[in-house]
Amino acid sequence: SLMRSRYELFDRDDFAHRTLDEADRARRALEEERRLFYVAATRTRSRLHLTATEESREEAGRALSRFYTEAEGHLDSAQDGGVEFASADEAIAALRRAGGRPPGWRASPVTVNESPMLPTGGLYTSASGLDPYDNCPLQFFYGSMLELVRPQGAALVFGGIVHDVLEEFHNPAQAPVRESGPVEGLRRNGEVPPTKPDLSLGRLLALGREKWRPGITPASLEDEYRRRLDRMLREYHRCEIEEGPDVDVLAVERYFRFKLEASTISGRIDRIDRLDSGLLRLVDYKTGKAMSEKKAAEDLQLALYALACVEVKELAAFGEVGEIEYVYAEKLARGKLIRRSQPVTAELAELTRDRVRNVITKVVAEEFDFSPEAECKFCDFKPICPRHHGRDVPV
Repeated sequence: SLMRSRYELFDRDDFAHRTLDEADRARRALEEERRLFYVAATRTRSRLHLTATEESREEAGRALSRFYTEAEGHLDSAQDGGVEFASADEAIAALRRAGGRPPGWRASPVTVNESPMLPTGGLYTSASGLDPYDNCPLQFFYGSMLELVRPQGAALVFGGIVHDVLEEFHNPAQAPVRESGPVEGLRRNGEVPPTKPDLSLGRLLALGREKWRPGITPASLEDEYRRRLDRMLREYHRCEIEEGPDVDVLAVERYFRFKLEASTISGRIDRIDRLDSGLLRLVDYKTGKAMSEKKAAEDLQLALYALACVEVKELAAFGEVGEIEYVYAEKLARGKLIRRSQPVTAELAELTRDRVRNVITKVVAEEFDFSPEAECKFCDFKPICPRHHGRDVPV
């Protein structure tokens, strides 16, 4: 602070007689620019290229940078001048040659793979494993085909604990029962009193403690995640049990697998509910960031859950699907859990089959280029992604 105090950093008298000379200010600014130019120029690893567009300079009435003229005596002139390019690809290739760098591997001609990755013409994958192709084929290739990154970390462990707790809590086959209604008279008459699953908050919190497992690192985070789980379970119970409608849970963690031509699709549905309408609701729990409603409406993973209830005989026996949704067990909006759903229409099953066929056809054809429109924020493969670096990178 420049304010006078016992511990002032500067003596204000040193600044009292300084004038605001414009020429001096300009000289100081120029020296700062020269310093920045020097830093940039000396950071080059092999070659330094200084370029300027003649037409734009003349139209704007500007002169070449003085730094260029100062450095000109130390630079070699470009061998090719006045070159026009028909496309951006040609310009990029010319810049690569000028830089003395070999062409990137994506610039090489496409060759036929004598040993195809999928010789059967089919794919064995899961509902969640196939979904990344819609976002970015290269992300799918790195993650699902090469399996370069195995999911890990505190968030993954925490998500697994949440799934285990809610599976046990809603499991109709294993949930403890509580007597409900006037049961004393029934007992005296030898009748069996009515029962229902124990969906109490106490049991839910007890399951949270029981299902906790080590694996969250660093260890200093474990207490925070325990508190986070406790808060999440309390809010979940308030939203889904206390204030939510009664639901008839038919199954939890139901595994499925079905054939689609030469391919096999597998997965697990976290929860299957019977709605008052008699239709089914398929629920998948999420603990990460909530996707947009628009993306959920087109989400392939949700659509595959609905298709599984058509293709798999045991699931089809439950009835017709009416709702499919992600439930974000930790995310609240206006006091309610965030949900993202997809409309269920009569055409959904066939449309999903066509989408899967289209993706598998591209996978079999080994079409794994990156997508310019992909959502890359949480992608694990940015260090080896040409889009992220703006150039080809070794794999």
